[in-house]
Amino acid sequence: SVCLCYYWNTEINCWTIRVIFSLHQDSSLIVYLFIFFTARRRKGCCQSYTGGEIPFGVIVGYTLQTPIEICRIPAIIFHTEKGKDLCADPSKSWVIQHVNRLGDRAVHIRKSQS
Repeated sequence: SVCLCYYWNTEINCWTIRVIFSLHQDSSLIVYLFIFFTARRRKGCCQSYTGGEIPFGVIVGYTLQTPIEICRIPAIIFHTEKGKDLCADPSKSWVIQHVNRLGDRAVHIRKSQS
């Protein structure tokens, strides 16, 4: 028997798959293929980093990903004005600068609305 639980984990903004199974050897391939294809469809979970620096002008926000369960790498997920999510290495200096600039922008907006 196979039990696959596939749900959105709000704590880490990542799809999580739990697999509980006792299978015959020939059935295990089906489970592995299911996990592979469904894992690739997760939105908001980085498996690798985008190559190169992302221009600051296209970024409208970001999400922090911690390395838990399926989302195995730490990442900053930058959200662009075109609705794309781009994964960046949080240890890179340009990523830290972009995150700080976004924080400065938020403070400026809050002060101007007061």
